[in-house]
Amino acid sequence: MTRVLLALAPAALMLALSLGLTGIESWVASFATSEGARLMLGRAGLALPYAAAGLAGVIFLFAAAA
Repeated sequence: MTRVLLALAPAALMLALSLGLTGIESWVASFATSEGARLMLGRAGLALPYAAAGLAGVIFLFAAAA
């Protein structure tokens, strides 16, 4: 039971992060003061869910190796 939970926890967290942060680009873009900055922050906001999910996966990977 514990091994199954440890195997599913990273995938569940990565899925929750990628779905939970979907749509954050408009919130991130609202911090911009110019149109160019708004475009740049909007594009960074599009990548944020996937970067957060990847970072969580790497953290689980290194935690499992220790």
